[in-house]
Amino acid sequence: SPQALNGQGVRRISGQKFCRFASVNVGTMIGRSQEIVDVLIRRKIQICCIQETRWKGSSCKVIGDGNEKYKFFWSGEATGEAGVGILVKLDMAEDVMDVKRINSRIMWLKIKIGNEITTFISVYAPQRGRSEEEKENFWNLLTDVAKDISDGKLIICGDLNGHVGHRVEGYPQSHGGFGFGETNNEGLRILDFAESLHLQILNTYYKKPKQHLITYRNGE
Repeated sequence: SPQALNGQGVRRISGQKFCRFASVNVGTMIGRSQEIVDVLIRRKIQICCIQETRWKGSSCKVIGDGNEKYKFFWSGEATGEAGVGILVKLDMAEDVMDVKRINSRIMWLKIKIGNEITTFISVYAPQRGRSEEEKENFWNLLTDVAKDISDGKLIICGDLNGHVGHRVEGYPQSHGGFGFGETNNEGLRILDFAESLHLQILNTYYKKPKQHLITYRNGE
């Protein structure tokens, strides 16, 4: 199976029928944790990478009512800005092998699923308006973090704040040909990063209706 960047989907795992994983920028987790868990339950998502949590500090806690609960691991900062996290369904949480919180934009969680070890990295890239230096530092750090993960499968999920576009030229290993719109500078960073680490941008490998390719639309 290919390694994945910005992955959302379903993988068949040895020893377990399916593992459903997803990624979502929630805007804030403050006052919304149960709402988000309810969405994951409805969608039958077992592992979800979360961005822009706005939770301070770094820790973990169980979230949810009734029988279906999730363990939430998060990495934030004192200002309550940014923040990333990973939600794992409680019946899978005992199989979490390790968690590393790099900063409020990058963290990873290693878990044994069936007979495989998979590392999920939750990332939140600096958006428009942030300095080029901050963006460069983020991508350099993420590259170093990803290179250090040598065992099992690697899946990077997150809000990368870039458009990889519909074209494939120059990135045969990473772009599947089903993107949307035009590539911007941040999209080129994503493509260069993916190509250098032999990752595939999963959302570009599946043909979808146009409305499913857009996760945010400007109100203008």
